[in-house]
Amino acid sequence: MSSIVFAFIIFMLSIITTHRNSFWRNDLSLWKDVAIKSPGNPRGHNNLGNAYKERGEKDSAFIEYKTALKLNQAFSDAHNNLGVLYKEKGLLDEAINEYVLAAKYSSSSFYKKTIYQNLGTALAENGLIDDAINSYKEALKIAPADSDDFYNIGFLYSQKGLTDMAIKFYSEALRVNPYDIGAKKELERLLKTKQAGK
Repeated sequence: MSSIVFAFIIFMLSIITTHRNSFWRNDLSLWKDVAIKSPGNPRGHNNLGNAYKERGEKDSAFIEYKTALKLNQAFSDAHNNLGVLYKEKGLLDEAINEYVLAAKYSSSSFYKKTIYQNLGTALAENGLIDDAINSYKEALKIAPADSDDFYNIGFLYSQKGLTDMAIKFYSEALRVNPYDIGAKKELERLLKTKQAGK
């Protein structure tokens, strides 16, 4: 008798598991399920926003990120994700504001590095070159071996016409990553220009 009961329990558990797995076919269905069952969970809404964004459904992603922030205005991930959407729409002031909030509330230094990089890019595109340089420098404080940040700072100094500073940062990019072709080309170009001007 006990083996029949045991077999029945196993059968019922397999049905429940199969039913549950139907919600987990992909990230979208998984996080929809979480958002429905735990509507007060900001992480669930943020992750649902990510799933929508991956599918190209940016309006739905926007709604989910906003919902996450209504539930927790100090949710750094949602601010950063919203900033990415604003930047993609060309709304740079709004993107910058979200990135600033994301950096303010982030407790993860690794994640904060990405936020400062995103902020630097948005500031540069918005013509705020000095602020962009400072943002990339903040990223470098967290990860001082990131050649991309050295390159970006070098590029921005070059845009400002500060050749010596640009050379310095391109050189640092190459010190960190000797295979950085972009930094190598820019450094060679600036050195030739400087030599020709003497």
